[in-house]
Amino acid sequence: MIASRSWDLGDNVLSNLANPSHLYATPERFTVKLLAKSDSGCSAVAVDTVVLKPIPVAYFTIAGACSGKTIAFTDSSYYKDGPITSWKWDFGDGSISSDKNPSHTFVDGGPYKVLLTVTAFDNTKDNTSLLVYPGAVLTAGYSYLADCSKNNISFKDTSLSSSGAIVSWKWKFGDGKFASSKEPVHVYEKGGYYTVALLVSTSQGCVDSLSTNVYAGRYPDAKFTYKIASSKDTASFIGASAGKISSWSWTFGDTSTSSIQSPTHVYRSHGQYLVTMKVMSDSGCAGVFIDTIRLAPFLKPNISAKGGCTNNTISFSDSTMSNIKISSWKWDLGDGTTSALQSPIHTYRSAGTYSVKLTVSSEDGTSDSAIWEIKVNTNDFPVVHFGYNKICLNNTIAFKDSSDGNVLLIQRWLWAFGDDSVSTLKDPFHSYLSGGEYLVKLTVSNSQGCSSSKDSLITTATMPTAMIDTLSSFISPGKAIDFVNKSQKSQNYYWDFGDKKGISTEKDPIYSYSEPGEYMVTLVASSKDGCKDTSSYTL
Repeated sequence: MIASRSWDLGDNVLSNLANPSHLYATPERFTVKLLAKSDSGCSAVAVDTVVLKPIPVAYFTIAGACSGKTIAFTDSSYYKDGPITSWKWDFGDGSISSDKNPSHTFVDGGPYKVLLTVTAFDNTKDNTSLLVYPGAVLTAGYSYLADCSKNNISFKDTSLSSSGAIVSWKWKFGDGKFASSKEPVHVYEKGGYYTVALLVSTSQGCVDSLSTNVYAGRYPDAKFTYKIASSKDTASFIGASAGKISSWSWTFGDTSTSSIQSPTHVYRSHGQYLVTMKVMSDSGCAGVFIDTIRLAPFLKPNISAKGGCTNNTISFSDSTMSNIKISSWKWDLGDGTTSALQSPIHTYRSAGTYSVKLTVSSEDGTSDSAIWEIKVNTNDFPVVHFGYNKICLNNTIAFKDSSDGNVLLIQRWLWAFGDDSVSTLKDPFHSYLSGGEYLVKLTVSNSQGCSSSKDSLITTATMPTAMIDTLSSFISPGKAIDFVNKSQKSQNYYWDFGDKKGISTEKDPIYSYSEPGEYMVTLVASSKDGCKDTSSYTL
């Protein structure tokens, strides 16, 4: 009786089983040995040769999975002993094909398990399968974070794939260096702008890329300059930081802020202000620049005056520009009268031209003066004139001012159209929506503040209604046609018979066509006021 067995399977694999099974890694010739021993201690050896034939290796690739639901399959199977003679594709949706390189359209996004079975000339076979995702979407993306103390940038992949894992990353850093890891850290030898490209691909063969500019560098060199305006209350700042700056943040020392690169700021009072500008580079590095500006006190006296058109009373208003608090006003009204009010009212005894002087003073002793000439009771009233074109209902009416400023320049216009509509244009346009009478009023004012008005009663003319009586659509050439005019509220007519020959100004013309065809007959009806309406008819 056999007590033990010892197998040498020929590829350095041993077994003590009575009947072993073995999978050989390669198709070739193997010498198999069996050593058997009986329970009485006797032994025997048997040797035989096992010859394993190769089989084909099934393999395929796909294209088009990222562009639509039609996918092209390419067979890449091989067999070293001879040709592959047949292919069987199972697309996982009930469809099959025996083509070597088929294309197949799927009804939705899947996924589908596609199985390829290949058969060689000697009837050996192999198969392989792959999950496919028709219409898969891949979007390449990345973010980055700069080390502001060095020229290092850490890149993070943010690519998105709707199906199929991203399996490959190819980075091009713009300085001749490359990487294939998912999230590399790259050290640039010097600061500056670099174009970084990322190419990603999925297990489905989808490929996408992204290329953007990044800035490698240290903290940005923040800097600004400024200029004080002649008014002495306004400062214009110019952000002049080096590098690619993505944002600015200003504080002007008086609780006001700004986020534009080069702001202009008006200060309410003179003094010393600490201005801070913070900048952020597109690589996320921040820089700060601080400077002190000084605004000197200033006064610029100015006045406005109204009245004096119908009597000798003038209302004066102080409109001095200043960045310091004004504590006193001194008016010399030009006729020996003075006032300490901020905005006095004064009545002159006689008409004429007066030199008015205003002196303003601040709490710290700063003062300044200015002189203006004021005309009193010169009767420089503007003379109002205006006109307008035809007033047809629903049509736009052009109003035109022709007023005379009477030496002085007219500066303001106010139109009231009588239907609750107004305009401040010199020559406005207006449309009335219903018929009737409207009182139009124009008020003009000159540079002295003197105003005059004029009104005019206008009547919107009734619009005519053009209408051609219905004719037979088919009329013989040469036959006289009686055109019947049913227009309403009209007085004059113009007919165009549409054949580039015939026209008429009669109310009910008679006309005949010399050639057959389709003609567009047009009637323009005009009212006694010149308002028009048009009607057309095809025969």
